[in-house]
Amino acid sequence: MHGSFVWADLSTFRIDVTERYYSRVMGWQLSNGVAHVGGGATVLIYTMPEKFQAIGMPSFWISYIALDRLTDVIEKARALGGKVELGPTPYEQGKIALIRDPLGAGFTVYEGAAIGDVTVVDGARAGHGLLVSDISQVAQFNEALFGWEFGPSDAGVQRVNLGGQVIFHAHSIADPNVRGKEEYCAVLFHAPAGDFEQNLQAEGGHVLANVTLPKGQATLVTDPDGAAFFVLAGSDSAQGSVQPKAGVPWRAWAGLAMVLILSFSRVIWPWAIFLGAWMLDGFKRKRTYLFEDVSWADQPLIYWAIMASYAVLLGLVILLSFGGGAV
Repeated sequence: MHGSFVWADLSTFRIDVTERYYSRVMGWQLSNGVAHVGGGATVLIYTMPEKFQAIGMPSFWISYIALDRLTDVIEKARALGGKVELGPTPYEQGKIALIRDPLGAGFTVYEGAAIGDVTVVDGARAGHGLLVSDISQVAQFNEALFGWEFGPSDAGVQRVNLGGQVIFHAHSIADPNVRGKEEYCAVLFHAPAGDFEQNLQAEGGHVLANVTLPKGQATLVTDPDGAAFFVLAGSDSAQGSVQPKAGVPWRAWAGLAMVLILSFSRVIWPWAIFLGAWMLDGFKRKRTYLFEDVSWADQPLIYWAIMASYAVLLGLVILLSFGGGAV
């Protein structure tokens, strides 16, 4: 489908070192640069083109996006402030171009027959994500090129839809210490079998950061030549939000303290403040909770039903307060 992620490859300086690293760390079987895992092709590793070597570009992973008409997308990209780094050029049974969005995040656009697949196998490609400093600066660009629909922002994370389905998440992360130095499309992999971090460090890789995702833990790492990628511990962590590890949950502690104080009070009206604050937080984050986490973007019907029930409770508390104010 036009606008869907279909492949990923790694452009590297030292092909022999890089192939040995990924075969030992990720468990890939490599044949002519194509990495296979679980019986299927997952990515390609190749020597960086001379053009990029000449400008001192570091090794990098890049995501592929399928297109109906490559020439149309190239024209739109240039008109909207993007940069065409390479192509169009022949590739497999089609043709490709390398494009950067207005913030500099790069991706390969591809027109041709289907290539690769995303499978739930140890070490396989698990998905993709867009990590930039400000999504609002590139949302219109990507919508025009790929037909993506950016959903509401929730703590800097936006679900991106295509054909009515969430295909990946875009993350606004201004802090380069969390996001990394560059703006980029991230490639995410399922964790390989064995002691991943020990194998990674033994082969010259580095752990940059551990991040918490709603569906599990992930690690941002680099290979010996600095190409960064994510390894996900969960079964579908690619759909989560990338953020630093949580600090002290001060709002939860403050809320608990307020509940305890009000439980021993004979005055009703402070409960109105508590319920009002809870509702305000739910509207602000577009997310609430009733025995489980509920998102406005994913479950709008139950979200609004819960928020309505809180509003009714708030109204009852206010009525009781005017009716006497104490129990």
